[in-house]
Amino acid sequence: MMNRIVKKDFTQEIAAVIRAAKNRNDLRPLLKRYHPRDVAKAVALLTDAERQRLFHLLDAQALAEIFSYLDDAARCLAELPEPLAAQVVAGMDAGDALDILRELPAEKKQAIAAHLDDDTRNGVRRLLAFHEVEIGSRMSGNFVCIPDTL
Repeated sequence: MMNRIVKKDFTQEIAAVIRAAKNRNDLRPLLKRYHPRDVAKAVALLTDAERQRLFHLLDAQALAEIFSYLDDAARCLAELPEPLAAQVVAGMDAGDALDILRELPAEKKQAIAAHLDDDTRNGVRRLLAFHEVEIGSRMSGNFVCIPDTL
């Protein structure tokens, strides 16, 4: 007997959930049932007004998870108020955040960077200094130190 994995497309279902939600307390628990990639696919089906409403209802961490999968993440990030955009960038994986920031105009990058904490801002600037095809642009400043006493 062979087990089959069935991949279901939740895009339409998620879009309907987003449209039907009355407030953030209704929406957050419902969206947590779906993978952020599926939610990002559903965002593409929303009107501009629905997308803006969704972004207003979710917190920065939830948005960071979704933005990592958006095809037009730079455009969506540019639509957010700079303080929220900075929180979204800070909550993303460094590589995903840099990919999005590289697509933004310099003025928008600077406006978002002004709202980042010093450590995050310095890390982003350090990685943005590398050309996107250089390995330095993909590196992380994070490291693990394992004591030799283990």
